[in-house]
Amino acid sequence: MFKYNLNLRSTIDYSLRNFGDQDIVYRGERLKLKEFFEGVSRLAYSLIKLGVKKGETVAVLDWDSLLYLEAYYAVPMIGAVLHTVNIRYPLETIFYTMINAEDKFAIVGEDFTNIAEKGSKIMNNIRYWILMNGKNSQIENSISYDSLLKIAEIFNFSEIDENERATIFYTSGTTGFPKGVTFTHRKLVLHAISLALSLMKSPVNLSQDDVFLGLVPFFHAHSWVFPYTAIMLGNKLVLPGRYDMKIVLDLIKKEGVTIMYMVPSVLYMLISYPDIESYLDSIKGLKVIVGGS
Repeated sequence: MFKYNLNLRSTIDYSLRNFGDQDIVYRGERLKLKEFFEGVSRLAYSLIKLGVKKGETVAVLDWDSLLYLEAYYAVPMIGAVLHTVNIRYPLETIFYTMINAEDKFAIVGEDFTNIAEKGSKIMNNIRYWILMNGKNSQIENSISYDSLLKIAEIFNFSEIDENERATIFYTSGTTGFPKGVTFTHRKLVLHAISLALSLMKSPVNLSQDDVFLGLVPFFHAHSWVFPYTAIMLGNKLVLPGRYDMKIVLDLIKKEGVTIMYMVPSVLYMLISYPDIESYLDSIKGLKVIVGGS
């Protein structure tokens, strides 16, 4: 009897069949869902060529970027574990979680090269630092992301058991050291499905025409799993990168964003933007999901 696995590959297969021409927007970059999944495939191929093995943990330190979203899929789909590193921690806590998670590889956004340089001097568990801005890096065991992609090919993903570990992240606001929390493929998919159903049946009244933009960091509980849900349902997804409220408001206006999600402090930053009145027409009717208060 065929066992249907609730894994991230199954959600990709569904999305490609039904929504391959939907847009994903990262600031000035726009690509179709099918093009995004080609990027996922190339990243997966590159990681395997670099030596990532099943069950090993790959850390990511970045803002909410296109590369981060690719890693959301590429790392778990090759059987590895994605560690979404909380970049808001103090340095010593960041390094503690990376050691505790037994990270073997680290993908580092261009704004975080300095963290990688400091971490490479005290952590011997990282075999490779993959740097978006690695041209002048002093880290011996580093490789630039661009050079890694030069060897990339389209990768054919094999089936993965739904009970395999997919991600790990660490708590904040708790006593003592942060605690590691792991998710399997099955947990992620069920979470994404349950979120989709709740959005459809709630006052949000989710439809195919809704456009998502989140201000919950990718490192924080999978951005409340909204990115997985948006891609699974074929909704347009807008990525803000580093949170700059003018850029966010411009994206809302340009891309027709209809659904946002954030904590109250970030919502306050948004509505307190000095020139907010010039954006009133574009944010009228915007549906905002707020949590964590």
